[in-house]
Amino acid sequence: MKYTATLKRIERRGEIAFLPPDDLGVQERIRQILRKCKDTNADYVKLTFEPPYKPRTTGKKSQCNRINGFIMQICDYTGYDFADMKMYCKMRAITRGYPVMKDADGEPIISMITGDPMPESEKYINTFEAGILSEVIEQVAAEAGVPLKEE
Repeated sequence: MKYTATLKRIERRGEIAFLPPDDLGVQERIRQILRKCKDTNADYVKLTFEPPYKPRTTGKKSQCNRINGFIMQICDYTGYDFADMKMYCKMRAITRGYPVMKDADGEPIISMITGDPMPESEKYINTFEAGILSEVIEQVAAEAGVPLKEE
């Protein structure tokens, strides 16, 4: 069970504290996870701290369109398969900070084919991580001599 929420930190002497979210659905989801942690993990909770980036953009003129459009242009120019090219770019992007898939325990999921960590699905990336992927795609295009056009 995993859930990501953006919370406001508040100052309290000697404590780490956060304001509860305004959304009642988010509050209930957090309560469910905390109950499960209390019941099955001796009240231990795994926390990950990171800056709150917005989810990657979708729709016309979005990061998602740019990523897929550039990959399609590379494939049209080189003849490579779209899914293979996308995976190749994501794998290269990992070294620059693109996230990897993780199992329920937070451990990286390893490809049975390559033995390398599997890159995260775009569905779960933020604007910063989508930017990393875009930069790698542009580099791959440049290395292959593919002229990219914004569409």
